[in-house]
Amino acid sequence: MIEFLTPEREPSGDVVLVQIKAGQSNIKNGRFYIGADRDHFETWARYAIPVAGRVLDPSSSQARWVDISAHLRENPDAIQSGPFVIEAPSTNVFSTDGFEEFAKHFRRQIVAATQVHITPNLLIRAWESTDAKPTRALLSTIAPDYPVFDKWLEKKFGDASASKKVVVVDGVVAAFSMWQAKDRRNVKLQTFIVGPSFRGTAFGQHLLYHEIRTWAAQPDIQRVHVTVASSKG
Repeated sequence: MIEFLTPEREPSGDVVLVQIKAGQSNIKNGRFYIGADRDHFETWARYAIPVAGRVLDPSSSQARWVDISAHLRENPDAIQSGPFVIEAPSTNVFSTDGFEEFAKHFRRQIVAATQVHITPNLLIRAWESTDAKPTRALLSTIAPDYPVFDKWLEKKFGDASASKKVVVVDGVVAAFSMWQAKDRRNVKLQTFIVGPSFRGTAFGQHLLYHEIRTWAAQPDIQRVHVTVASSKG
């Protein structure tokens, strides 16, 4: 783990987890790669703080870095199906001279504003069939807690009576909710999740408020039921 310092050489609180690889097995035709497996991809995707990869060539003492968290956000299918390898671009040189660029990439931007908590532009909309793959990737972290989860989810994707919403940020599905009426007065919130890389951003609060307004607009609804896995209790 690397923690960046303030200009006054004090801890800033900005940290990045670093996966380090070294040796010729990680270098092919002069290109640097982070090799992993499904377990690593799933673990990295859960972290709320950024994960970086660093590849070192001992023979030349050259090193490259890559933003693993960004790669997984942009390629959610890879978390489950691979390829479980990420290239560290030649432009991302990890060295004394290049460290400033590395730090600039991962440090949080300080914004002068009266309101400290600023949420990026987001879109909350109805789920579409083209959202199926990124939604599966988003839910992959909770699937092991439920028997036959994949079959259940596939059925729900095709169920028009199940209300499904997504939060989209810069074209990426960041959160997902699904609820269904049990009867005229009761609904059940079946699924509600915010992607690990987007937690702490208030996306979940916005999505929940959106759903609450939806329920409030239907005067017959009196109760909303929520259940969680016993392992989360």
